[in-house]
Amino acid sequence: MKKFKRLGFFLNNDDLIIINDICKKTKLNKSALLRHLLRSSKYLEIANKLEKHNNLINEFLAEIHRIGNNINQIAYHLNIDITKHEESQESLKKELAELLPLLKEYKDKAFKATLDIAPKKFKTIKVENE
Repeated sequence: MKKFKRLGFFLNNDDLIIINDICKKTKLNKSALLRHLLRSSKYLEIANKLEKHNNLINEFLAEIHRIGNNINQIAYHLNIDITKHEESQESLKKELAELLPLLKEYKDKAFKATLDIAPKKFKTIKVENE
């Protein structure tokens, strides 16, 4: 069985108000909140995962933007009759062929990593006086 130790420390009024507000919002008592904050490395991991997801989305959007620009150029050239219809059709097929694997890669990467951001609930354990 685990042994638990009681720990006492002092807070100024401002810190106590902050802790009480957080306890009200999270519906945790002070002991559970402090244990929760001590285990904040999990939240750092989640923040890192979110940052990686954001970077992945940014890369994906940049690629989509590049391909969209290419498609707009193809449409522009079609409208002013600089390129032949067959040539433009081939360019469009090529751009779409690049887009499909990119979409699949994004889908695979985005759904492979799951984000577990629900906070873990900690029980308050009453320690009998030693």
